[in-house]
Amino acid sequence: MEEFILLSDFCTSHGISHTFIYELNDNGLIKIIQRREHHYLPVEELPKAEKMLRLHTDLQINMEGVAVIAQLLDRMDEMQAKMDRLQNRLNLYE
Repeated sequence: MEEFILLSDFCTSHGISHTFIYELNDNGLIKIIQRREHHYLPVEELPKAEKMLRLHTDLQINMEGVAVIAQLLDRMDEMQAKMDRLQNRLNLYE
């Protein structure tokens, strides 16, 4: 069962406007779910949303920069997973 957080609650608790979260969604960096007239943030999206929020607010990185950093972090995660798989395969032959 998926869990959701009301977008307005997330924005209120972090002291941000809805606009920033909508921009993250528009750039494909997170997904927002709409049910009836309310927007929700899936719980699994929270770490990504909070990481991008910190990049934007703490480091004052604009949305384009946040998007680039998010893409690079995703690629690094993929490369790490691939290295782990290769290391596991190598360990079988040792």
